Amino acid sequence: MDGGKATIITAVEARGACEPDGNAVGTLLDKHRVVVGRAARELVGDRGYGSELALQMCVERHVQPLLGVRASTNPHGGLNREAFTYVAGRDLYICPQGKELRRAGENVARRQTVYKPVRGSCRHCPIRAQCVPSATADRVITRRWDADLVEEMQARFASHRGRALRRQRQIVSERINADAKEKHGFAKAQFRGRAKMQIQALLTAATLNLKKLAGRRPEAHTGMASALAHLLASTWSKVHQIADYLATRSYRQGLSSIP
Repeated sequence: MDGGKATIITAVEARGACEPDGNAVGTLLDKHRVVVGRAARELVGDRGYGSELALQMCVERHVQPLLGVRASTNPHGGLNREAFTYVAGRDLYICPQGKELRRAGENVARRQTVYKPVRGSCRHCPIRAQCVPSATADRVITRRWDADLVEEMQARFASHRGRALRRQRQIVSERINADAKEKHGFAKAQFRGRAKMQIQALLTAATLNLKKLAGRRPEAHTGMASALAHLLASTWSKVHQIADYLATRSYRQGLSSIP
């Protein structure tokens, strides 16, 4: 949806509950471009959309991403990656004890680069118990292939402008989603199947957009312009009636005949 004053919904995509939200970013950006006639300049989203695929879709479409990224976890124990210093010019990590971890290979499946120290470097380290989860192995660090983009985005995310955009997203997005759920039956799927859920989502978005259109009023005019203004006012009234009709439960029940 447009994050400016209009707050119009520009793209809708229904996906399975088991699918990450970020997978739909490319499709949503393409739909937005078709509807608006130009590409989005920037995409603001919460951590549910901060996947590597979502970032890639933004980069391919020349859209600046401002998406939350989930904090990295260390399920194997030991010091977190943040305790190590990455030296971009040499493409290596420096551990808290000053040892170098150099590029050792690529994990293609996870799209990560693996960094390791010289074999045996961790054996007599004074903080080995806190750093290395294994009693025999040396420490290993991984770095995702799009880490530079993520770090740049996180810097924008934490900036003053980034915080303002995140607040704006929360105000716009959460309010519209709340209206859709509380006033237009979007809290529950009305039909089975993703295709019919897409129909429900599209009609709900159309209802919300029509209500905003109906809320707009033409400026006062005289003469022929005044007559046109009255005609437009009548049109707004009709649009408002259509929007209210779309919001009624009887209309939603009437959709059961749609294949």
